[in-house]
Amino acid sequence: MADRLRVAVWGAGNVGTRAIRMIAARPDMELVALHVRPGAKVGRDAGMLAGIAPLGVAATSDRAALVAARPDVVLHAPLPAQMVAGSRAGDDEALAWLLGAGINVVTTVGYVWPEAYGADAVARLQAAGEAGGASLHGTGLNPGFQGDVRALALARLSSGVTAVTIREATVFDRYPSAEVVFGLMGMGLAPHAFAARTAGYRAWLTDLFRESLMLLGAGLGHAVTKVTDSVETALTAAEVTIAAGTLAAGTVGAQRWRWTAEAGPVSLVHETLWRAHGGVAPDWPAGDNGVEIAGTPAIRLPLAAGWVEDGLAATAAHAVNALAPVVAGRPGVLTALDLPLALGRRGRA
Repeated sequence: MADRLRVAVWGAGNVGTRAIRMIAARPDMELVALHVRPGAKVGRDAGMLAGIAPLGVAATSDRAALVAARPDVVLHAPLPAQMVAGSRAGDDEALAWLLGAGINVVTTVGYVWPEAYGADAVARLQAAGEAGGASLHGTGLNPGFQGDVRALALARLSSGVTAVTIREATVFDRYPSAEVVFGLMGMGLAPHAFAARTAGYRAWLTDLFRESLMLLGAGLGHAVTKVTDSVETALTAAEVTIAAGTLAAGTVGAQRWRWTAEAGPVSLVHETLWRAHGGVAPDWPAGDNGVEIAGTPAIRLPLAAGWVEDGLAATAAHAVNALAPVVAGRPGVLTALDLPLALGRRGRA
């Protein structure tokens, strides 16, 4: 590795562009490539796409060009393949290809505990990493921190833990991506349309949050053997416009998900409440983003709404701060249990 970490970013959306700005401000990092989907972003300067001064790095959809830039690590932050193509296969393939090419990867599309997708998935990624001498780490805000790393950090203060409950309540009125809020999450759908698409969406979300629960269970010393899920929705009473677009009256404006895991003698619960805007589902809890741990002593960390100013920036920062530890790690899959605490560094003024 050179004096400065050579970083490529894969994806120039909400997380990718925030990561570009952070990397550009870091004296210990250099952006050397930007990979995007074929389309209007190809050929544009990465800095311009990120809303800062030009960086002299043109976006490309050519994988060979990315390899030719000789990055030490790729920050992989596209829209999840499950969302774009209805299958995780595209991300599986891209990650295995990067690892096989000898490029370390930090991704924000899951993979915080790849074992959740089965032994074959882990074996493929591990083999690719060992063949290329490269490492893979999945991180983010949730999964990647709220429902796993944060809870594990708090659990270090307690003995004999018997239960962990994680709660997230988020309002997406300022989240600018229609692809995520309407396309992925299904906000703004009529109730029957949401119900019709729930099977695939629900399976994907359960897989994603199963990763968090399995990571949490493993950190506590217990394997997760079963995960059950439930969901309820609330409708928007009147037409409302948010950053991502407009929701019609009578469409899905809030979702309340609950995942419960069996992990030996420990009960693990992850409850997520998503609102498209603050006026929907007024009878549901608001602003509870905390963790409760049953043990000796019992621990409760309540966090009010707005505890993190920008969730997209937090996701990007968690990934950027993990780049150097992942490059220094052993080849193959690295989870949060395998890495040291990665702290942010002050960028250039």
